[in-house]
Amino acid sequence: MFTRRQQPETAQQPASSGSQSGYMAELEEWLDFTIFEPIERAIATGDTKELHIAFSESKQLLKRKVLASYHNGLKAKPSSNYKSDERPSYRRN
Repeated sequence: MFTRRQQPETAQQPASSGSQSGYMAELEEWLDFTIFEPIERAIATGDTKELHIAFSESKQLLKRKVLASYHNGLKAKPSSNYKSDERPSYRRN
């Protein structure tokens, strides 16, 4: 299993103006720290076994992240403009 370094303190700081903010910035940081860094480290050392482990674990971590995001979306309140019992209306030309 690969060893992760401590997450940088800048992770808790807000993104600067002109850059991504919120969820997308958090996601990008998570990808860099959790997915890409272990793969880059394995490539740099030339350790093929570590590279295979990094790819395998990255795949599992990505699946968990996507599933958690999906579940969070299900828990979110529907928008006030959407009524679940209404059918969408389509116009015919």
